[in-house]
Amino acid sequence: MDDNSLIGRIKELTDGALPMHMPGHKRNTRAFPWLRELGGELDITEIAGADDLHAPSGVLSRTLERAARLYGAKRAFLSVNGGTGAVLAAFYACVGRGGSVLIGRGCHRSAAGAAELLGARADYLPQPSDPETGLLGGVLPEELKKALSKRNYDAVFLTSPTYEGVTTDIREAARIVHSNGSILIVDESHGAHFALSSAFPESAGRAGADVVICGLHKTLPVLTQTALLTVHTDRPDLTGIARAMSLFVSSSPSYILMAAADKFFLAAEDMGEDLFRPLLAGLDAFYRETADTKRLKVLGDSLTASGVNFKRDTSKIYIDCSSCSLNGYGVSELLRDKFGIEAEYASPCGVLMLASAGDDALSLARLANAVKEADRGLSAGRRRVLALPDPAEIFSLPQDTPEAWEEISAAVGKICAESVYLYPPGVPVLVRGERVTEQAADYLSEAAKAGAFLVSDSGAIPEGRIAVAAAGDALAR
Repeated sequence: MDDNSLIGRIKELTDGALPMHMPGHKRNTRAFPWLRELGGELDITEIAGADDLHAPSGVLSRTLERAARLYGAKRAFLSVNGGTGAVLAAFYACVGRGGSVLIGRGCHRSAAGAAELLGARADYLPQPSDPETGLLGGVLPEELKKALSKRNYDAVFLTSPTYEGVTTDIREAARIVHSNGSILIVDESHGAHFALSSAFPESAGRAGADVVICGLHKTLPVLTQTALLTVHTDRPDLTGIARAMSLFVSSSPSYILMAAADKFFLAAEDMGEDLFRPLLAGLDAFYRETADTKRLKVLGDSLTASGVNFKRDTSKIYIDCSSCSLNGYGVSELLRDKFGIEAEYASPCGVLMLASAGDDALSLARLANAVKEADRGLSAGRRRVLALPDPAEIFSLPQDTPEAWEEISAAVGKICAESVYLYPPGVPVLVRGERVTEQAADYLSEAAKAGAFLVSDSGAIPEGRIAVAAAGDALAR
């Protein structure tokens, strides 16, 4: 074996071997040359010596042990079904069928879907918005205390950081949640790098969360669809989580995806803080270079909402476009067409750029120069800042509830039959069973006018309509 990695084991097992097993391409890159471009010669299945992700005892066991060490966890589970598969597993193990969960409203759509799948009672915590940018802040400790004083929950699910890098005080949240006897699950999908460098905000696992989901592929040099679920305390049932991961993660996981994650874990152990030094130097220079832009305002390391100063991960470069002649979609298009820069996402009032260990001084200098040049060519403007509406009353809907599609404005007062999102970022504006408020309808209408892509659980929203439940089908909880 050429090294201690999963890739090394794959090469050893496939060297000169005739594969009379899955996958059907048989690693035959002569007959199917496109497979060579995609690394098909490494694409194996659970053959002898390759271990089994759901019952690891060999090379994959070592991979998971490395991950647990890096993240300061008691145990780590790898997901090739992305963070979504890990969120579903966390809900299944920690909330359960018919259980109850308190969810910060800045969650990913997978959290709402997990609660629906389990028939769990899901209550949503409001999160304040920054009046200048419309960006969500973190969960306020007083809101968390207030919600937990009203009823008991099997688990609390918080998202930190947000897509834009805004963090919740997880250390304080853990203290509050645990004092109320609940399990704290944190979706740290956009902060998978936090645990790996002291330059970033404190990781949720080290701050006291019980279960943490990290979307490895979002910010680290691994392949798309790779995520990690880590367990940090004795509160969750490890056997239950292992069973849940076997239910929600493929029984035929891609060895290419797993090998890429394994190689990264080895590199991270070897390099330590040095892994991020080029990125951090590039970010320092970027923020200095863009400090004096006039129209495109680059957000710094904090965000203020409801008088609270929330910490922000500066590897999420957020450009506020609320005071210039183009909205976020227009600025994103300008950066793409004129400068060849593809943003992570755009919104009515801003553009998000994601920097990672894959960036350095050169890539971030190119971005800084593009932002400055674009800024010089833009004129002043002022557009309305859109903020995510507060959660409204939620009703229970039978799975087979008849639904009708109605214009957004005509749906006010009715019960939403499918969750509705702007995608990206995939944060629910309305969840299934929620009463449609004027605030929510206005937000969706204005976002659509600005160019946002609106989707529901079943796909793109047709012509500005949303699905509402037939009268009489909604049940008070």
